[in-house]
Amino acid sequence: GVVVANEYLQCWSSNSQGNGVVFQGTNIDTQKWIGGWVRDSRNNGVQINGGTNISFLGTEITRNGAATYNTYDGIVVAGNVNSFRIIGCRIGNVSTTVGIGVQRYNINILPGTSNGYIISDNDLNDAGTLPINNASNGSGFCIQNNLPTIIPGVNVSSAISSSIASSTLIAASSTV
Repeated sequence: GVVVANEYLQCWSSNSQGNGVVFQGTNIDTQKWIGGWVRDSRNNGVQINGGTNISFLGTEITRNGAATYNTYDGIVVAGNVNSFRIIGCRIGNVSTTVGIGVQRYNINILPGTSNGYIISDNDLNDAGTLPINNASNGSGFCIQNNLPTIIPGVNVSSAISSSIASSTLIAASSTV
């Protein structure tokens, strides 16, 4: 069947024995995790293996990867997953109350041609290795306004180059 148009408002996932939250399959559309927490999972905090229009908005994703130090990620996105959003989240090894896990990458986009995604306005401090590992060679994405600002790859975007063509000839000595 098709899973479409669900909101998970102020939900949490904690101490999962595998991945914390998994979106799996091609028949998933418009899933929004708003607020809440994903923390202390043995493996990845969030794994997006398929679907489109999956969003994490204002969520804290912390201290995942408890099984093996600096091996699992806060959010991992499979190659060729399109139109996902990660906006206004706190993703990193920041929780001090329970977990001892250390996320390798706060956000990890696997090789493929993922397109049309936005990663914006996130606090990505305190990564085990890097805040963002973007191995995708897709286009039409936007990664902007994230912290920390000094690490390469945290604020980049792809853009389609534009050109202006004109058939009007302008003489070399003219002013326009």
